[in-house]
Amino acid sequence: MRRRTILVVNDEPGVQDLWAQILSEEGFRVLRARDAVEASTYLAIYRPTLAICKARLPGPDGVWLAEMIRSKSRATAVVLVEGESDADLRAALRDTNVAHVHGPRDREELLTTVRRAIEWNSHPAPAAH
Repeated sequence: MRRRTILVVNDEPGVQDLWAQILSEEGFRVLRARDAVEASTYLAIYRPTLAICKARLPGPDGVWLAEMIRSKSRATAVVLVEGESDADLRAALRDTNVAHVHGPRDREELLTTVRRAIEWNSHPAPAAH
């Protein structure tokens, strides 16, 4: 089985390092990006299994990135992480196939979120009749 690649997009170096360390220890190949523009360059080259992105980024935000990913690569699952309850974010994502969570507080919560998103994305929704 090929090693799954996860793209971590977060402009906070400490959080980015922590997520990358946890995911690497679980056997994932981890790519890192500081913003949505940098992340978009990785997407075309590496086609990650999952992108886990901070929702609020400088420049184009995580919602922009999520929409871009979903339009170009349905094979890449997307999780947007919000720091606090964000009604505007939830409204923007209402009709998308993008998971969003409050910031994972610990290792197990991050891993559970990642595994669920990968599993959910690997089972396409039934066709509408």
